[in-house]
Amino acid sequence: MATIPVAPACPICFISFRLAAKSSTTARHLFLDGEGHISAAPHWLPREQALLLARNQQLIWGSAAQVIVL
Repeated sequence: MATIPVAPACPICFISFRLAAKSSTTARHLFLDGEGHISAAPHWLPREQALLLARNQQLIWGSAAQVIVL
């Protein structure tokens, strides 16, 4: 019986999205799903996809938001 090599498991991450509201002193913590939509609940993504999505969202939002991969 032949064995199939198992690919190494990639870590799973989620993306925290923090909007810097000018009218409020408290920042609102949100999350991004796999398609880049903002939501209140975390969505688990493969690390590579999470890093790419976070980078793209940070480029779009600029200084208005802080995007972190956790």
